Amino acid sequence: MQMKAIAWCCGMAMALIGCTASLSPDQLYQAGKPLEFVAYKAGASPASLKRDDLNCEIEATQRVPQATRVRTTPVYTVPGRQYCRQVGGRTRCSFTPPTIYGGETYSYDANAGLRRAAKGQCMADLGYRAARIPPCPDGISPEHLKSSGKGFPRLTSATCFIATKSQYFIGEP
Repeated sequence: MQMKAIAWCCGMAMALIGCTASLSPDQLYQAGKPLEFVAYKAGASPASLKRDDLNCEIEATQRVPQATRVRTTPVYTVPGRQYCRQVGGRTRCSFTPPTIYGGETYSYDANAGLRRAAKGQCMADLGYRAARIPPCPDGISPEHLKSSGKGFPRLTSATCFIATKSQYFIGEP
């Protein structure tokens, strides 16, 4: 039961915060690559993680409001060309018109990066941090992993993960 709780917790956290890799935990495990978290805190439950993430998002939005800027890309012109040739004693010419590139207008939020940093700072103040958890060595099964069973386990140098198609487990062998 304890391992099911850990797997559920970790699965929910991935859905709420997201793993930085584009591969599933099972694909990462099969490839021998680490599981990466944007926000990890020992003992955090899925509910507390979701609540803290939302509160930090709101705080960052209030501290660093949107600052929409409008810009236009540079305009440059490739001049037209004239091609002339002699055909039966006559000169025939054709013209290629000039081509104009650029001049597109776009908008962006000049404060987006600062707002992301403010949210990251808020999450760090609450004890969350980025984490990279290596896959467990061959021969280790979920039953062999030690964990408190209350939210995310404490990270140590021995912490590793095991993944299946539907869930993954974090703990120490």
